Amino acid sequence: MVVRNEMGSFVACKISRMVGLFSPTIAEIMGVREALSWIKDNNWQNVIVESDNLQVVNVLNSMNVENFSMMGGIVSDCRSLINEISCEILFSHVFRSANGVAHALAQATRSFPNAMEWTLSPPEFVSLLLL
Repeated sequence: MVVRNEMGSFVACKISRMVGLFSPTIAEIMGVREALSWIKDNNWQNVIVESDNLQVVNVLNSMNVENFSMMGGIVSDCRSLINEISCEILFSHVFRSANGVAHALAQATRSFPNAMEWTLSPPEFVSLLLL
């Protein structure tokens, strides 16, 4: 997860490892749930959540999420978090080519055994992508 301000400058980033084997879509929606929790904890305002998974973006932008699948349960968690956050949250699809920092952070979970969070300045492997 990466947070940028309205100018596109780095604010914070975070990685955490998911335990288990999940489809890309389930992994993405689980990541969004973690991002929403992080947004809530930090009281960030006027948030746009970007994802390169169009299915996840469409589900989160849809009002019809009532199902009993694993994804439906996670989407329900996301809806609850959204209702607890006191700002507008938009969900936007971006192509993977425009999502390089988030992709690099996801890959970095292989190198870090525990969750990591950076504020003020990004890790070096992210700094190179922000230029």
